Amino acid sequence: MPQFLVCKSKKKWPVMKKSIKFIFFGIFVFFVLSPGPANVFAESTLKFDEASYYSSKLDKACSAMRMGEDSLYIAGSQIDSNSKALSLTYQMPLKKKSPRHFLWQSEPGFLSSDVFTEVAGMHDGLYFTGQSSILKNKKSVPILAKFSSDQASHAEDAPAPVWVSSAQPLNAADLNGVYLSVLPVREGEKTFLYTAGFVSKNDTNHTAVLAKYDTKGTLLWAKALTDETALHRGVATRLASEGGFIYVAGYAGECKKDKYFDKISPDLTLWKFDSAGGRLWVKTDTSVKVYLSKGELKEAQMSLLADAENLFVLTTQKKSSKTNLRLIRYDQDGNPGWNISWDAMERDGFSDRSFATDMAVGRDRLYVCGWTAFTDKKSEETEEDIFILEVDKAHGFILASEAYGKPDKNERASAIQKNDENIFIAGTQASISDKNKLNTRDIMLLTYKVIPPLEVTIAIEPDLTGKKIKPKDGKIIVAVMSDSSFDAPKEIYTKSLTFGPIGNEPTFSSCGMKDINNDGRLDLYCYFKDEFKEMKIDKKLFKNDDSKGILKGNTFSGIPIIGSQPVEMEAAPIITVAPPVDAAPPVPALPLISADQVISPPQEPVLVPAVQTAPVETAPAPSLALSPVPVTQNLSPDPTVVPLVVAAQTVTSTLPISTNTTSVPIIPTDGVTSANTVSAVTVPATLSPVIPVPSAASTSVVVPQTAVMVKDSVPAKKSEMIAAATRLITEASSVQALVSKEAPENGQMAKDSDVLSSNESSDTASNIQGSGLVEVYNDMGLKEIQSGNLDKAVEYLKEALRLEPRSFDANKYMGLAYAKAGKVDIAKGYYSKALELKPDDDSVIQLLTELKK
Repeated sequence: MPQFLVCKSKKKWPVMKKSIKFIFFGIFVFFVLSPGPANVFAESTLKFDEASYYSSKLDKACSAMRMGEDSLYIAGSQIDSNSKALSLTYQMPLKKKSPRHFLWQSEPGFLSSDVFTEVAGMHDGLYFTGQSSILKNKKSVPILAKFSSDQASHAEDAPAPVWVSSAQPLNAADLNGVYLSVLPVREGEKTFLYTAGFVSKNDTNHTAVLAKYDTKGTLLWAKALTDETALHRGVATRLASEGGFIYVAGYAGECKKDKYFDKISPDLTLWKFDSAGGRLWVKTDTSVKVYLSKGELKEAQMSLLADAENLFVLTTQKKSSKTNLRLIRYDQDGNPGWNISWDAMERDGFSDRSFATDMAVGRDRLYVCGWTAFTDKKSEETEEDIFILEVDKAHGFILASEAYGKPDKNERASAIQKNDENIFIAGTQASISDKNKLNTRDIMLLTYKVIPPLEVTIAIEPDLTGKKIKPKDGKIIVAVMSDSSFDAPKEIYTKSLTFGPIGNEPTFSSCGMKDINNDGRLDLYCYFKDEFKEMKIDKKLFKNDDSKGILKGNTFSGIPIIGSQPVEMEAAPIITVAPPVDAAPPVPALPLISADQVISPPQEPVLVPAVQTAPVETAPAPSLALSPVPVTQNLSPDPTVVPLVVAAQTVTSTLPISTNTTSVPIIPTDGVTSANTVSAVTVPATLSPVIPVPSAASTSVVVPQTAVMVKDSVPAKKSEMIAAATRLITEASSVQALVSKEAPENGQMAKDSDVLSSNESSDTASNIQGSGLVEVYNDMGLKEIQSGNLDKAVEYLKEALRLEPRSFDANKYMGLAYAKAGKVDIAKGYYSKALELKPDDDSVIQLLTELKK
C-alpha cells in the first residue's frame, strides 16, 4: 500500500544566496541553493510551508497537475514491468492524510502500458489525456478518458471509466500517437474538450494534432498541424483559450536522414484556431530551438498561458551542450514582445542544465517552475533540484528565485498551480545510491504560502502640490510614510524597492529620511529613475495615459509591501508653493548610494554632520546610550514633543541645545539644494534645561529613534522606548561618555585607532539588529569615497562598524578608503576582515590583489 508522508517546515526559507545553506527542521535536512542570475532584484513573495510524499515500492512519474474548485488533481504513471496510469486527488485545504488515488490500464494485466499526461477536473468528473500502448499489436494510441469524480478512496484499481476514446484522430492506419493536453472550454450553453498531441504512421514522422470532443467522448473534428510526411517532427504540447479562440503551443522541425530524426532541434511554433477548426495563423520562432526530453515520451515539456492581451510561452531551449529556460510573451497575433532566458547560477566544478516545466499566473507576475541538474565534472554524479522563479508579467523582469532540495535526493518539478493563498508544485523525488543510480521515484507535492503584502501609505512628489508629476533631473521622489505601528526607514529593505505604473519596474536610485508630514516621525524619502531598460531598450517610466504610481518592496522580515497613489504626468513646468511663514522649510533627505552598487542587506543608523553655530556655556550634560538615527525631522516647536537626544560619536564643534529648539542643517540629496534647510528639535525644560556640547572643529550628531509625537494614546512598544529615553537622560552624567576620540583635522585621514573596537557598544548594536541604518551608513560612506571625501567616509563607516562590527560592506569600504589614502597596511587589515566574513567574495580578493601590486 502506498504511504503518504508530510514534512512541515518550521523555518522561513530565505531568498537564494550564493552559497549552499543547510536548513534543519524535523528529522530532515534541506538545502537552499542559488539558481538565480544577477537580474534577480526583488525579494520572494513565497514562504515554504510543507512537503508531502506519495510513496510506494514502485517507480512513479508525475506528468501534470490542475486545480479544481476544492481539489488538486495529479496525473502520472506507476512503472513496473509495464506502466499503469496514475491519478491522485488532494482535498483542499490539504490534510495530513493520503490522497485519493487509483491505477488504471486499458487492457488489464500485462497486455497494455498506460500513462496519464494531463487532467482536467470538472463538476461532472475527471478528464484525462494520455497514451495506451497495446503490447500485442505494438500500437500506441492517444486516449481521452472520463472518470467519475466520486472515486473510491485508496483504491489500488480504478473504478471503470465512464468512457474512453482511443481511436486515432486523423487516420486509423496511424500506428502511434499521444495526447499531451486537455482543455475544457465553455461555448454557449455547452462545454467541449480540446486535446493536443501528435500521431505518426512510422518511426520517422510525428504530426502535431488538435482535436475537439464533446463531453460524451465523441470526436467532432481533428486537424493536422504539421507535415505528415517522413523526416518531419511536429508536436502540439499545450492549449489555452481566450476570447473564443484556441491557442496551441508546440514545435516543428525536419531532418534529411532517418538517423537524425531523434536529434532534430525543432523550432518553437504557435497556432491560433477558432472553435470550428479554422486556422487563423501559425507562427514559427526560429530563435528558439526546443529541447526534446529523454523521458518516458521523449518529447518537450512546455507551458502556455493566455490573458486578454498576451500569450506566455515557456519551454526548455537547447543551447549548444547545455539547456536553459526560455520564457516569451507574444501578443494575440503571435508577435513576440519581451523574452528572457535563464541559467542556474554556476557551481565550481559542476556543469549545469536547467529544464523548464510549467507556470502559473498571479496578479502581476508569473510563477515558473522547473529543475536544474548539477553534474560533477570529475565523478559525473548528478544532483537535481527544483527552482521557482517569479517573473513580472508586464516587462519580463525576474523578480525573485527560490530553490528546493534535500541532500542525497534528486527532485524534479513537473507542474505548478496557484490559488489565493498558496503555490503548489508537483513533481518527483528519488534517492541517490552510491553508484549514482536513482532508486524508485515518489510523487512529491510542495506547498508555499503566498505572503500577503502590507499596504503602506506613499506620497509621490510630496514637496509639490497636486497629483501631477514631472521628473526632475531624471528622478521621481516617492516617500513612504511612517505611523505609530510602522517605522518605514527602520523596517523597509530599501534595495528591494521598485516603482512605476506596474510597481515591478527596477528604477530605485537612492533613499534618505525626512519627516514629510510633520508628525514627528521619520519617513523614507526615495528617488526613482524616470527610465528603465526592457530588452536593453530605454523606456520612459510613465506614459501620458498612466493613472497610478505603485511602489513595491519588502521589509527586513520578508513581508512584501505595496503602496499606490493616482498620478498625472505634467508637461508644463511645476511651480512649488512657498511654505507658510510660521512653518519650517522642508528638510532634504539624506543621500544614499546608487542602486547600481552591490550592498549587503542593512542593519542600522545615519550620521548627520552638524554645522558650526554660536557657542553656549559649557556644563556637565547627561550621557546617552540609545540607538542613534539622524536628525532629519521637521518638528514644529511643541512642548509635547519627546526630546531628541544628542548622542555624538565624535564631537568637535559647538552645538547649542536649549529648552526651545535646536536647529541642525542636513546634507542635501540629489534634486534638493536648499542650503538653509534646518530641523527643529524641542527639548522640554522638565527633562533637560541645557545640554551643552564641547566646542571643536566639526560636529557629528545622532538622535535616537524614540522621537515621536505624544498623543492621547501611545502604543505600548513606543511608550516603553520613550520612558527608556527619559530615564537615560536623567540618569546620565555627561555627553563626554559617548565621545571616544576627536575627529581628525580637516583634510587629514582618520587614524586606524579612531575606529571603535569590535566589543565596543555591542549591547547597542545587538539591540538594533534588523533596522536599515547600518546600510545607510555604508551607503553614505561609499558615496563619500566615490566623491573623494575620505575623512567623511571614514566617519560614516566607523559608525556602521560600531553598530555592526561584522558588517562585510563596512569593512570592505573602510579598506577601500584607506587604500585610496595610501595607507596600505591599514587597508589590508580591513580587507582581511571582510574576507573572514565572506571568504569567497571575488571583489575583495581583487582589491587585495591590486593592493599588493
